[in-house]
Amino acid sequence: MIEEQPRQTNSDRQTTSRQVEMQQRLHQLGVHQPSNELVRAALILHDKGISLSKNAANDLQQFMLQGNKNERLQSVEAVANKRLEVTMNHLRAVDEALHGRPLNQVLNELARELELDFKRPTREQTNQQSTRTVQVDELKQLIQTNPKQAVEKIAQMASG
Repeated sequence: MIEEQPRQTNSDRQTTSRQVEMQQRLHQLGVHQPSNELVRAALILHDKGISLSKNAANDLQQFMLQGNKNERLQSVEAVANKRLEVTMNHLRAVDEALHGRPLNQVLNELARELELDFKRPTREQTNQQSTRTVQVDELKQLIQTNPKQAVEKIAQMASG
């Protein structure tokens, strides 16, 4: 009994031919053994008229190695539709916008991180600051009326 082989249609041959050409192009750009997803991503960019440099091919390869492949392909398609330069920053930013955490979660996390840097002054710090302001004002007046006494007061403040 002879098993019938599935027939390749013209569109299947064209797809395979395009994939082989893209694999060769990626190889020329320094990407050895590109994954099927990387080839698909490169074809998406190519179809939108975006050519890859060696750096862009490397960034694209690194990007495609991480995370969900379908989400990554959607992000590449968005980069291509927006005609953005293919860089890791653009790829990650678009991916975060499309598939990342909700904005309020990101903002809350940032607020927590920033709170460490921008803590409100304590009451004691505020009182110390007020005392210094009063002392500076007194010194300004003293400099105008009695400069010698102002110098003595400054020396006294510095030593004690």
